[in-house]
Amino acid sequence: MSDLVQRACPVCGAGAAVEVHRHRFSALAGVDLDGFEQSLLSCEDCGTHYVGEYLSPAALARYYAHSSSYEYLVSEQALPREEAQRSQQQHAFLRPYLKAGARVLDVGCSTGYTLSLFAEDGHQAHGIEPSSVLSQMARERYGLRVDTCFVERADQLPPGQDLVMLSHVLEHLMAPAPMLAAIRASLGPGGRLFIEIPVIELFDERDLFQLSFEHVNYFSHGSLSNLMHRCGFREVEHQVFENDDGTSPHYPTLASLWEVADDAAALPRVNRARHDRAVLRRYLQLVARHTEQTDALIRQLMDAGRRVAIWGGGTLTAQLLAKSALGHYREQLLGILDVDPKKHGLQMQSMPVWQPDSAQGQALLAGAEAVIIGSWSSQDAIHAALRQRGVAESRIVRLFSTPH
Repeated sequence: MSDLVQRACPVCGAGAAVEVHRHRFSALAGVDLDGFEQSLLSCEDCGTHYVGEYLSPAALARYYAHSSSYEYLVSEQALPREEAQRSQQQHAFLRPYLKAGARVLDVGCSTGYTLSLFAEDGHQAHGIEPSSVLSQMARERYGLRVDTCFVERADQLPPGQDLVMLSHVLEHLMAPAPMLAAIRASLGPGGRLFIEIPVIELFDERDLFQLSFEHVNYFSHGSLSNLMHRCGFREVEHQVFENDDGTSPHYPTLASLWEVADDAAALPRVNRARHDRAVLRRYLQLVARHTEQTDALIRQLMDAGRRVAIWGGGTLTAQLLAKSALGHYREQLLGILDVDPKKHGLQMQSMPVWQPDSAQGQALLAGAEAVIIGSWSSQDAIHAALRQRGVAESRIVRLFSTPH
């Protein structure tokens, strides 16, 4: 348990909070804990929702280095269509705000595709990416200037930027305020900051697994505004990206644009507890109903004595092993499959994760009377992969009916 540390509120820094939910995981591949619970807290001073006890910076760095799937998901020669669509959507939203030859900085630029769209417009594109694999892709594919580093100091960001982008970053940051302070210092006159994140007002049946292990901040539009006002920004515009056309991340997100506020001290900061707790409570009730349905399906399968394998070595499988009937029928669970090479050989509840086309993986697929798809967002892709490998439709178990 020494790998876990306590957090204060990421928005106002207060330590007083009430627990609104406890989320249990089984052993997660790449995390050196047999099983653990995440406590979701609501700050008593400002109402922000956040994960209290979490991995230490060193443990988190090990997890992202050895287990996170982000590098694998974009390592194909062609960028997945849903990822490209997200970049194009952001580009269309931001393009009207940029003057000719603007300086554009993407913090967490991944493979650089989003930046490449701005470079094609004639803007000066610059990326920051902590993954050496992804930053190298950005350089090789698009000829971009990309620095490989974590942003820990203001002087790591080049000054005079007209636009800085933070796409699906803030929800992962243990301490977002220092990052925002560094960005504020990097903006030139009239410079703006773009943020895209999931927000709790948009949580619904389109994604029942928003309580992700990798997300440590659960912003509402109001709590995000509190954070931005505290850090000296005022909102220019916001827009909901519905992402119902297959665009990643397949559920609605909030896009917002911010500028430096000269009168930051006068910007409102409102306690969001009443609103945010009510919104999150409704979502948790929805998740509970679907969890009961999923557990009933798994229990029916296991009570029939069928031997099963799971395809998916991520957080959903960790939750199923911890909270569903799977944990009570270990003798019928043959093993776990995943195509992500970073997960191969890692353990989940003393079971190794195998590559599906390895000898062990092929044996699992041949011996399993049922294969459970252990993913929400990738269930269609996994289903197709199973059919391509000759697994009969009658042996494939989909836990969710919502199409993606």
